Amino acid sequence: IKYYAEALLTLLGGDKVAYARYPQFGIGPRRAGSQMHTHHAALNLLLCGRKRWLLLPSRYAFWSHEPSVSKWKAWQQLDHVIEIEQLPGDVLYVPEFWGHATLIEEDASTVAIEFIPSLSVHA
Repeated sequence: IKYYAEALLTLLGGDKVAYARYPQFGIGPRRAGSQMHTHHAALNLLLCGRKRWLLLPSRYAFWSHEPSVSKWKAWQQLDHVIEIEQLPGDVLYVPEFWGHATLIEEDASTVAIEFIPSLSVHA
């Protein structure tokens, strides 16, 4: 994993990216998901299952504490929302500070790596 993380750092910005966080592994049942939120840029690999994403460009992003399953239909109607279906083997890049929520449609396993920009690291 270290080799791939270093290669991705170079690909995604060279000296603009300070480091990649350790991979995050996730397992979830149908109808689980994450509420609308933001963070640094990340790559998200779906290993198995099926997952839907709602993405909002950073200028329209927001945080919610509401479960995605209860707010999904309302969030689908937002201006500027982009909806994506992720299938096994798909890698989704979420740009820095873009709003996003997920909803699992079939039991799923995922791996995500977040990239921390150099400007966020204090010397």
